[in-house]
Amino acid sequence: MDDSLLKEENSWVVMDYPFLYPRDGAGDPIIGTETCPFDFSFTALDTFNIPEGWRGIVSHFVGELGDIFNEFDAEEQMAFYLKNIYEEDGILHIYPSFYNEEVLNLIYKYQDIAKDICIECGAPVAYHELSTGRRYCDKHIVGKVGVPKDSQL
Repeated sequence: MDDSLLKEENSWVVMDYPFLYPRDGAGDPIIGTETCPFDFSFTALDTFNIPEGWRGIVSHFVGELGDIFNEFDAEEQMAFYLKNIYEEDGILHIYPSFYNEEVLNLIYKYQDIAKDICIECGAPVAYHELSTGRRYCDKHIVGKVGVPKDSQL
């Protein structure tokens, strides 16, 4: 994608989902400097280590999270952002700056969905890798030691 198109698309994404505006380690928005302003070359999602196969479900998660975000009051909206999203031991981890019961239930929903999706390509899971707990389709289990998904680990 052309760099200017990417920046334009990212600016629209952040406008629709302000909680995707990139933040620094302290949680402050990255605004850049007067001589080098933030240019929307990336969003918070680009800074997270999300497996390729789970990017689609993370996009759906963001859409649903946007609906919840819109119900927050102005102070909550200013404070809410995604701190991190990543895979560890075959589990999708999502960490917002804070959560209520509705956000927590949404996180649990997408953790359950991720259990049935190959982390490499997004296809249905067929196997669990024994050493990591990661889940793979028939194609991506090749070269790994795995058991069928319905087996007890």
